[in-house]
Amino acid sequence: MTGALTVPSRTVRAGLGLALTLLVGASPAAAHNPAVPLGVLSAGPELGLCDEAAGGDLPLLIRTNIGFARAQTDGTYAFGCPTLWSASEGGATLSARASSGLLGVIGNQRLSLSTDGGCSFQELPATGGRQAFDVAAGADAIWFLERGGADPAESRLGRATDCSDRRIAGPWSDTLPDTVREGACGSDRCLFVSGARPTPSLWFAPVTALAAVMEQGADAQPLWQQIPLPADLGAQRLALRAAADGLLWVALTYEGGRDLLRFQQGGDGAFAFVQRDPAVVFGASASDELLGPVTAQGAWVAAAGTQVWLLPQGSDPARAWQTVGEAQLSCLDAINDTLFVCNNYYDVARLDLPQPGQPLTLHRAFAVDLMQGPDLSCLPDDQAAACEADWIHLGGENALPVVPARTCAYGRPPLTAPPSQPETRDQGLLASACAPEQTLSTQPGYGCAVATGTGSLFGPLLLLLLRRRRPPSA
Repeated sequence: MTGALTVPSRTVRAGLGLALTLLVGASPAAAHNPAVPLGVLSAGPELGLCDEAAGGDLPLLIRTNIGFARAQTDGTYAFGCPTLWSASEGGATLSARASSGLLGVIGNQRLSLSTDGGCSFQELPATGGRQAFDVAAGADAIWFLERGGADPAESRLGRATDCSDRRIAGPWSDTLPDTVREGACGSDRCLFVSGARPTPSLWFAPVTALAAVMEQGADAQPLWQQIPLPADLGAQRLALRAAADGLLWVALTYEGGRDLLRFQQGGDGAFAFVQRDPAVVFGASASDELLGPVTAQGAWVAAAGTQVWLLPQGSDPARAWQTVGEAQLSCLDAINDTLFVCNNYYDVARLDLPQPGQPLTLHRAFAVDLMQGPDLSCLPDDQAAACEADWIHLGGENALPVVPARTCAYGRPPLTAPPSQPETRDQGLLASACAPEQTLSTQPGYGCAVATGTGSLFGPLLLLLLRRRRPPSA
């Protein structure tokens, strides 16, 4: 792919970009904030690790403020270009990765999907002039919200898989939906939707039944249940965070602060309000971000300001949070029961929960200067050229090396084989595959229709020609 380009090579162009930055006398981040990690979307087991990162999973797909960092088998991370998902120079605004491997990214109110671990993207056009507003990962799908201005009736709930996408009107009538999340509820999975304006509201519905009626184009209204909220919340925003272990967590933003609302699921499947948890943000200013909670290593974990908080497992739904240490974190994610944090704004580390009286332990697993140029193998020439321009502009201004050093000091030597793991674990960067068709379908949809029983190149050629988006339903 790179040989077909008429522009200079990646190494030459990245070097020119960095040279120009140095010649004009500007600091490496004069026009942009420094490159920093914003969260981990995928992780997998180590292969031949040493030094600080030994003993646990590695980040495989990382969101940064200048684009994605995608793990490569040589121990570096390929730069994922924001141009591919229509983002501005600040990178992806919102992103989520389903455990099936499907990646959804919202940039400039437009949703784009990737089925190859973030190497290439296809935009999923919104319907009726709406704009993508929030995105969330599911077990086998990406959920998203589309807004049509300030009218709640114009909002839509969407579900996208590798091979199809559907949209329906939601349960809201007088509340504008803000966030959507999939989480555990009993032995099932549920989808949760929140909104705060003009009336604070929470809803949930079982994922399996909801997906089935969306596929059929049926009315999903009977599936939704509303979760009662306490009065006088003073809510400016309700943001769903997580649901597991019989608990549902919602971040409440109000004038002057941010708290957590705690709900418990009863034996009848309904959720009831338990309490408001200001202790999690005690000592943090209103401008401090509330991270989590996430569940891993047998506990709920949250962070705000300089404090890390832990809620041990237990049967009491009103049990208290405990502060377990000090750390200035900028992200907190749980994948495969491993906790990942953004530490010191430039590194991603694994966090091991401490024993009573012991300090927090961080194992560095990623540093931003492990990022190198983009992988162009999956892109057509025009997108490859745009991606290279992103790297020259954003990577060059941050003085990221073209070929960074790979040493144990960065927590990761070269890998000896591509990451792999059992099917029961998160599949890392391995994108899910659609079930093969016995005959070639005439309905295009993300290149999922394939012909079987032929050894020629005719089938793959048709597959490429049909790699178009299925027309969205209303």
